[in-house]
Amino acid sequence: MIGTLYESYGLYHLRPSTHVGAVMESPSLIHAQLGHPSLTKLQQLVPALSKLSRLDCESCQLGKHSRTSFPRSVTRDASSPFAWFTLTFAILAALNLL
Repeated sequence: MIGTLYESYGLYHLRPSTHVGAVMESPSLIHAQLGHPSLTKLQQLVPALSKLSRLDCESCQLGKHSRTSFPRSVTRDASSPFAWFTLTFAILAALNLL
């Protein structure tokens, strides 16, 4: 057993087990198991981590990144649907997808 839960103001807290031989898991593992909460929320959930000043989580960092999206429309300057089909076919052939 890793601990017991108790509720306070609508928030559940984890009280780690204190029996002999109890092993406190790493803060990173607890952070991942609880669904990647912020450091403040993690400290509220697990008071034993209240002195933790920093939490490095690669998944959380990647989740904060953004990237540019693809253009909303493709240039459709083809003079006819057949020209568009020919261009699409040429691209697929070049990518060896045919």
